[in-house]
Amino acid sequence: MPSVSTGALLRSLIASGEDTPLVREARQILSGAFVSDDFANALAFSAIEGEAGFVLDGYPRSVAQAEALERFLAERGQVLDCVLFFQLSEAALEARVLGRRVCGTCGATYHIVVAPPCQEGLCDRCGGVLGLRVEDDAPQKRALRRQLYQAQTAPLCAFYQERGVLREIEAEGDPDAIFKKVCESLPRLI
Repeated sequence: MPSVSTGALLRSLIASGEDTPLVREARQILSGAFVSDDFANALAFSAIEGEAGFVLDGYPRSVAQAEALERFLAERGQVLDCVLFFQLSEAALEARVLGRRVCGTCGATYHIVVAPPCQEGLCDRCGGVLGLRVEDDAPQKRALRRQLYQAQTAPLCAFYQERGVLREIEAEGDPDAIFKKVCESLPRLI
C-alpha cells in the first residue's frame, strides 16, 4: 500500500529540476509559503488516483481539504477506513522538532535520538553534512505553525470523529511502542 507524504511529494517536485508553474509553487511552499487547498488537493489526488488503498501523511490539513478528499473518494466508490490522530504534549513535540536533521546534499532525514545517523553529523546515504531544517524549525515558524494547526487542522478531529473513523494514539515514548499502539487500534486493517 503506498504511503503518500505531501512533504515528500513537494521535495520530489523540486528535486526534478524542472521549471514548471507547479515546481515554482512547490519551491515557494518549501521556502515558507503555505499550501493552498487547491494545490494540496491536486498533489494528494494525483498520488492516490487509481490506488485501491493508501496511507496519507500530512494531508488533509483542513476541513475543506477533508471534504474535498471525501468527494474525490466518493466519486471512485471509496471511503477512508480510519484516521490516526497522534496525541503529543507540547514539550515532546518541541523535542522531536529540535532533534530533526536533514542532509543538505540528498535530503535524507534523521532524528538525533530516535533515528540517528551512523556517524554523528553525516548522512548515511551520501556522506553529506546534516543540519537543522532551518526554514521549518525556526522558533517563529514553529509558533506560526502551531497557530495554523489550532485554527485549521485541530477541527479535523471532530470532523473525523463524527464519521466514526478517528483513532487517537498516545504518541509519547518509544517508536516501537507507538507502532504497537497503532497496530492494536487497527486490528481489522492489518
